[in-house]
Amino acid sequence: MPDSIIDQMLNKSIAAYKADDLTTASKLLAQVIKQDPNNERAWLWLSGIVSSDAERLFCIKRLLAINPENEIAKHGLSLLPNNLDPVLPSLEKVKRGNVEICTFPGCDQPVTRIGFKFCYKHWKAVNAPIEPNATLTATAIGEKFNLNNRRMNLVFSELGWITRDRKGWVLTPQGKALGAVNKTHHQTGVPYVLWPESILNNKVLRSTIKSLSGESDEPAAKNDKESTSFREKFTPTHRATDGHWVRSKAEMLIDNWLYMSGIVHAYERQLPVEEELYCDFYIPEGKVYIEYWGLEKDPKYASRKKEKIEIYQKYGFNLIELTDEHVKNLDDHLPKILLKFNIVVS
Repeated sequence: MPDSIIDQMLNKSIAAYKADDLTTASKLLAQVIKQDPNNERAWLWLSGIVSSDAERLFCIKRLLAINPENEIAKHGLSLLPNNLDPVLPSLEKVKRGNVEICTFPGCDQPVTRIGFKFCYKHWKAVNAPIEPNATLTATAIGEKFNLNNRRMNLVFSELGWITRDRKGWVLTPQGKALGAVNKTHHQTGVPYVLWPESILNNKVLRSTIKSLSGESDEPAAKNDKESTSFREKFTPTHRATDGHWVRSKAEMLIDNWLYMSGIVHAYERQLPVEEELYCDFYIPEGKVYIEYWGLEKDPKYASRKKEKIEIYQKYGFNLIELTDEHVKNLDDHLPKILLKFNIVVS
C-alpha cells in the first residue's frame, strides 16, 4: 500500500479519535499496522486508544522493538505494572489449516507452540523486561520549578498534554506518549495525572516555564533551519491592531480578524515539540494552530510547508491551513473552520 494512503488512514484515525469515535479510530489504526507493521506513529496512537494497560504494554513494547531508542516508548513502558502480561489489541487470531498463526500484525509465521499467541520472534518483541521508574504528581513537579500544582497543571494544559475533566485532569495522546498515566482519587473520583521523572528534563516544558516566568533561554535560532532561512528573510514589518508585528499583509488581516472577533491568540508561538518549529498563529481555546501558506510557488517554501505539515500530523495537533483564497474573505471561511474545533465566533 502506498505511503500516501497509509498517511491518509492515519490522519483519518486521528480525526476519529478527536471526534470521540474510538471504534473507527482503532479499526483504521489496525488496518495501517497490518499494512505497515513497523509504523511507529500508528503504534504510538494505538497505545493511547486501547482501553487496558495490557494492550498498551503490547503497543509500547512493539514500539521499542521497532526503535529501541524511542524515548516516548521508554517513558510509557516504565510506568506500567511490572507483573503485567501484554495483550494484542483487538485483532483476531487466525488459523491456516490446523496450524495457528502468530497474532502479531503482518506476521504469517506459525506460533511457537499450540495455544501460544506469537511466533518466537514476536514473543521476544513484546516480552522485554520492564524497568521501574518513579512517578511524580503536579505538586511534586511544581516544587522543582517553584510553581504550585494549579499553575503546573495549567502549564501542562497549555502544552496540550492534559485537558480538564470532572474537576480534574486527563491525559491527551501527547501526554500519554510522554509516559504519563491517569489515576483517579480513591475518595472523590477526581482524575489526576502522574508523570515520569524524565519530565523534569523535558526541553519543551523547561522552555515554556522559563517563558511564563519572564525568563528567556539563550538564543537557539542559529541552529534553527527555519529561522535562518524564512524567518530571517521575512522580518516583521506590519503592525496588527492588537500590537503584534507580523510578516505580511495577509498575516495582518488574519491577526486583525482574530482580535476583532474576540479570539485570544498568539503569533509565532513555538510548538511544544522537540523540533524547532513555529506556527503562524495559536489559539489556546481548542489548542488550534493556524498556518498561512503564502509562497507556495517557491520550491524552498513548498519544502518547508511539507516539513511543517508532517510535524503537525506526527503529533496530532489541530491545524487550520489558510491560503490567499481564504484571506480574501475571512468572514465566510474562518467561523466555519473554527467551529469544527468547537470555537464559536459570535
